[in-house]
Amino acid sequence: MTPQTLKAIRNEQWAELEGLAESVDEAVKETRELDAITDSVWEPIAPSGPNIRKQLKLYRKNVADHVQELGKLDGRARRQYLESNAEAIVFDTYALLSSLKTHAEYQAVRAALARTRSTNDESEAQLFDRIARNTPVEIDESLSEIRSLTESLVRELRIIAELPGRATVPLTKKGKDAKASQLTCRQLLEAIDPLANMLQPAVEMPAVPAAVCAPEGLELDPYLHILRWFLEDGETLRSVAFPYEMGTHNFAGVVPAILARRVDATWDALAPGRASAIVEKFASSTFVAVTDRRIVTANPGNFLKRGELGPIYSLDDVRNVRGRSHRGAGVRPTIDVATEERDLHWMFPDAAEHEDIESLAAALSERTPRAVSAPTAIEGLATADSAIDA
Repeated sequence: MTPQTLKAIRNEQWAELEGLAESVDEAVKETRELDAITDSVWEPIAPSGPNIRKQLKLYRKNVADHVQELGKLDGRARRQYLESNAEAIVFDTYALLSSLKTHAEYQAVRAALARTRSTNDESEAQLFDRIARNTPVEIDESLSEIRSLTESLVRELRIIAELPGRATVPLTKKGKDAKASQLTCRQLLEAIDPLANMLQPAVEMPAVPAAVCAPEGLELDPYLHILRWFLEDGETLRSVAFPYEMGTHNFAGVVPAILARRVDATWDALAPGRASAIVEKFASSTFVAVTDRRIVTANPGNFLKRGELGPIYSLDDVRNVRGRSHRGAGVRPTIDVATEERDLHWMFPDAAEHEDIESLAAALSERTPRAVSAPTAIEGLATADSAIDA
């Protein structure tokens, strides 16, 4: 479909949903003003039940499809899906939230009517109990899907906005479609940020941790600006380091003296303008961020240019951390981290401070229990109501 056709279909879809929402909202207002539910209030919206249910199912399926697709993708493929479908995701998310609110209000009016009639009819009392029991569950499940989708979308859009030259680029792959692109990254953020902040407060910029093992004078803000969007709710950054990661591809057959010079060169390569293909291949460091939950790794260049992460390891999977601090012409300080998935071997340049390496090792050995609290269905309904009103 062309963008114009898709936009026209969405306008028609939104008009239908908006009409249902306004009629139900008006019935809710009349019920509150009268402090009673009458047949004159109920009868105009009574036939809307199936259509409201249809809208709810449609957009819940759309959102669930987005969530499922994102769950199958990773790295660049995930980013490309979000860029290509960002406008549809924004529309489907708001449409689901609007249909969810309309459904909740419709059920509230229906429950109020059943409660009024229950005085003379026991079956109406049973209907009231059923509505009161089932509706919060439906709301909670849908809000969970909305929260998951908006969290993924907003995080990726914010990362794109942090990357050089990407904040105002239309989200389209073909140059001929650039002028027809409806929303840029910034506009999408403006559209969905209020909803995202309501459901999931924005992550604050993490402070530079006390434990930093990096070249003297290296500016960490560009790394922290991007890293914050990958941090989970309540996650605390404990340490940042730039070691040389040893592996079979870069270690086998290399004499110690040459390896030591290669490791020393990694920090020189972090200086602006020093990166090159040769440096990337032979003297590339690894960006390591240790939180109270995970070890996050990335190639520094890919992280700053494209916001791409490398492997992530849970601190729960760390079995052992061992440091070797001997220095010499052919030896450099090393930290070995044994995890359930693989063993990590990080070597540090001669210029690295011994205390900084020890602080990193200490952060890798610590683990803070995670406390998780989820909003109740009633709190979720209030959130949905406030988000739509906003």
